[in-house]
Amino acid sequence: MSGAVSDDIRVSAVAFLRDAPEVPGGVEVLTVRKHGTRLYQFPGGKPDPGEHARDAAVREVAEETGVHVVGSSLGFAGTFTAPAANEAGHTVTADLFLHVGDMAGEPVAAAEIADARWLPVGTPHRTPDDPEYPLAPLMHATFPRLADAGPAASYRKHNPGRPGDWEQAGLDWLDAAAAAGGVPVAGVRARMPAESGRGRGDLLLRRVTPVAPDVRAAEDFGRRLAVTHRCGAPAFGSGPDGWQGSGYQGPNDSLLDLPLAPTPSWGDYYAAVVIAPLARRVRDGVPGGIPGTDRLLERLTAGDFDDGRPPARLHGDLWSGNLMWAADGAVLIDPSAHGGHGLTDLGFLTMFGAPHLDRILDAYAEAAQLQDGWRELLPLHRLHVLYLHAAVFGGGYVDETAATVRQVLGL
Repeated sequence: MSGAVSDDIRVSAVAFLRDAPEVPGGVEVLTVRKHGTRLYQFPGGKPDPGEHARDAAVREVAEETGVHVVGSSLGFAGTFTAPAANEAGHTVTADLFLHVGDMAGEPVAAAEIADARWLPVGTPHRTPDDPEYPLAPLMHATFPRLADAGPAASYRKHNPGRPGDWEQAGLDWLDAAAAAGGVPVAGVRARMPAESGRGRGDLLLRRVTPVAPDVRAAEDFGRRLAVTHRCGAPAFGSGPDGWQGSGYQGPNDSLLDLPLAPTPSWGDYYAAVVIAPLARRVRDGVPGGIPGTDRLLERLTAGDFDDGRPPARLHGDLWSGNLMWAADGAVLIDPSAHGGHGLTDLGFLTMFGAPHLDRILDAYAEAAQLQDGWRELLPLHRLHVLYLHAAVFGGGYVDETAATVRQVLGL
């Protein structure tokens, strides 16, 4: 990597990935080693004054390896900091871009580069470090993010702009819980640039190969979901870490705002943040709205259903279509993640069912140490998805929501 040394070295780098079934993890990354050094690192270098990080990555890669790429083919994988590979006492902060498509030609060592070599990425929990090809510290910091992210293991989802930001924030937040033993997610590998070249475009996600779940996978999911919830949230109605303003809920072609507002009690949050805005939208299309809504909001605000449990880290849209089953267990996709009550995720699951649902619920209840009578509260927590469907689709969902409100008011 070229340029002058400073206490904190800022560079642009590219992780070129390709499938390699014969190596640990099945993915290789292009690395380079400079003349007079021993550590392998990503191709890249320092931006020139005023040069955009992505443009610098394109230029430096061409200079060092002879590989010419266009900026729109590079997804942004994140910014990472580690000790500098070749300057003792310094750190390097890299804006890392991801390329998983075909390359035009094979890379060669050029400019200050002595060797250009494909090396295995490894697995999320084990970074390979062959003494013959030792890795720079930055590689160890980034490889877990790149594991299982080769072309065959990646999926490009069209969700640009702020809605894509919301999905990415939720997946990252849930992924942090997965690292603590929660439910794995189809995490974001990189963010592609928008088609216009400005702003944030599609999401590059981990591809999930579906399988039929068995009872063991269902019970494992229930236990892991309890761990995800236990990782918590700052407040009821708070968004993922760092999120500002409203979130989104509903199908991508009919997104509605989720007007997040941190709230001290669950009943206040569920009334003001979840039910009331959706009920108003239903009322716009259905004269009189959902019968019993005003009384429901009164009881929620009065704390009739509060139980003292702390805010859970919710998936927030956990119907069966957003729960996938891979060979190693359940995987979460398409969240509307925020702080709420754990039973609300279970309420979503009961809306359209899930494989071995009773085993999921029982395993969750045991792991979460739920008190007797929790099943009677599932209709209350199912009201989120019911009001949402009534607001978006109307029709029979309005009647189903009204029937469920009557049932809840009888509790």
